[in-house]
Amino acid sequence: MKKRRFSRSVCIALTLCSSSLAFASDGTSSDALSLDDILNLSTTIATKSALTSRESPGIVSIVTAEEIRNSGARDMMDLLNLLVPGFQFGHDDHAAIGLAARGLWAIEGKVLVIVDGIDVNDEIFSNYGFGNRIPADLIEKVEIIRGPGSAIYGTYASLGVIRVTTKGADTLNGAYVSVTDSEMSGGASHRNLSLGFGKKISEDVSFSGAAGVGMGSRSDRDYVSGTGEKRTMVGNMTQDPRFVSAKVKAKDLNLTFLYDDYRTYTFDGNYYYLEPIPYEIQHRTYAADAQYNYRTSDSLTITPRLYYKNQAPYVRTMIVGSQRHKYVEKTLASITANWDLSDHINIVAGAETYQNKITIPEAFFDDGSEVGTEYGDSFEIEEGRRLTNQNVAAFFQSLIKNPIANLTVGGRYETAKYFGGAFVPRVAVTKALGDLHLKGMAAQSFRTPSGIQRDWVPDGAPPMTPEKAMNYEIEAGYRLSKNLFFQVNVFDLRIDDVIMYGDGYQNSGRMGSRGAESEMKFVGDVFNLSANYAYYEATQTDTDYYPVEIGSKDFVGFSRHRLNLIGGYRLSDRISLHPSVQISSSKFGATEQILDEDGNSVDVVMTKFDPMVIANFNVRLRDVLLKGLDVNLGVRNLLDTQDEIPKPYVVRDNSSSPVNMAPGVPVASRSVVAQLNFSQTF
Repeated sequence: MKKRRFSRSVCIALTLCSSSLAFASDGTSSDALSLDDILNLSTTIATKSALTSRESPGIVSIVTAEEIRNSGARDMMDLLNLLVPGFQFGHDDHAAIGLAARGLWAIEGKVLVIVDGIDVNDEIFSNYGFGNRIPADLIEKVEIIRGPGSAIYGTYASLGVIRVTTKGADTLNGAYVSVTDSEMSGGASHRNLSLGFGKKISEDVSFSGAAGVGMGSRSDRDYVSGTGEKRTMVGNMTQDPRFVSAKVKAKDLNLTFLYDDYRTYTFDGNYYYLEPIPYEIQHRTYAADAQYNYRTSDSLTITPRLYYKNQAPYVRTMIVGSQRHKYVEKTLASITANWDLSDHINIVAGAETYQNKITIPEAFFDDGSEVGTEYGDSFEIEEGRRLTNQNVAAFFQSLIKNPIANLTVGGRYETAKYFGGAFVPRVAVTKALGDLHLKGMAAQSFRTPSGIQRDWVPDGAPPMTPEKAMNYEIEAGYRLSKNLFFQVNVFDLRIDDVIMYGDGYQNSGRMGSRGAESEMKFVGDVFNLSANYAYYEATQTDTDYYPVEIGSKDFVGFSRHRLNLIGGYRLSDRISLHPSVQISSSKFGATEQILDEDGNSVDVVMTKFDPMVIANFNVRLRDVLLKGLDVNLGVRNLLDTQDEIPKPYVVRDNSSSPVNMAPGVPVASRSVVAQLNFSQTF
């Protein structure tokens, strides 16, 4: 049955491809970006002032909608895996997929994710899950800081910032609808519907909206638990997004509304056993943001901001029935001044305060109640059934341009109600000189445990403090010819007082990594090629929570070498071919538990996984049958590589089970993908 379904999908794809080729012909200009266009893309992600990525005081990547469409990426996980160096993925409890940056497990508040200006990390665990979340068809661009971002963005940004912008009025001035179907031999990995609209009424007034809904299974392979139990993932480990964003601009007033309801099903219990039947985990966010750019003069803009977010992360429905869960409300007020003191000096300064109120449902306190979480009884009760946490911050940055180099100096001080404060400075020297650019940067970053309740700290443990990271980075890039550009960066980072969760939250030791990342782009009239490479090695790590495999410099779960190649060949203005290859070196993961004579887990067996090659192929067809109808046809994991996403940590101090672990989550098998995108201006 599975073979017939897979063969049928292949036949459908080939039929669509052949019929589309018959109707496609030369005559419509391609919307491909030239190398000049790519190098001159501006971003405010690293400074709050518009600069190109070559000038920005950070290691910055910009991924455009054109690159996303060409790659055949279906979601954010595809996009980051293929188009950006330095990122990998691991899995957490309940098969949640989280991000790693430069070899370091970044879940629980080390990488900030922003969507249409709204931070979407949850305010209890600080997490953001991946896998069929935010369909790629909705995305206009993704801007990324690979490295520290705390001096501007505060907590949650110690290892990076990912800022996603959905399609809006500036690029649409019309409407679009998109359908994606990605079929493995055993079932669908992605079945998504996306739609949006945008309209510029005038230069000062515009509005737009984007929405997506979908479903799919993480893989069609079998998941094997830590106890050896095996079960198919199709229909049992799913990833179903629901997403809505609306943006309104009225002269200097900007309003954004966001709804994100991400639901997964899994039978992966806490660490290593399987539940009898799958249960749902819901991550729900409502948010609204208002900003007003008050221009007091041509050189000074003052921006007050009000922001509200309501989240219910990790809402679980277990086999005992529907589970009512705590939720959190975040309110934020800030003011930022952006002052061009002269043609050569820019100053940005501001202050913000935000409050998290975690509400605990009455069911947590009912005698004999079976609903709640394992943390239900540990909440410290304030204001009846609420725990309130308050953060206050101030930040400053100056950008000084001169003929020798540009100098950026700044810093941020942020204090949390229960856990004290942290000051993080940054300094960067950058220079773009013709075809050459150079950067040297040093910055601290931090994470205050703003989403962590005080009673989650173990008895007898010292008071928690913010974890702080020290980052050093150097980048050099050179345009070798009209069509070819290459850049490389090296980094060295160390995190002290790492916040970890074992038997409760606590500061524990330090960890660090050093390495290099590089990107190459060749953009020709007919052929183009992009490549990115990342290398890390573990350094200065003395916590066994994030273990380094003995005799190696590998953090468990993550490959030290990763190379991505993305090609493009333009057959005509309407037809292009886009192969890609992802190559990863070997990695380590826990696969078995070692039990004592009483059956208690006392250690784990680490397995070395072979190097991995995943090949993809995408055919892009523009204006098929009618203007505005584009079709992508492709195959993901063409070689049907069997890989898995390991769990990158081991819990060794839980009293009920001294060592807890879970095997890796298998990746999706070979998938045939069809994407239809129809857009019209009006």
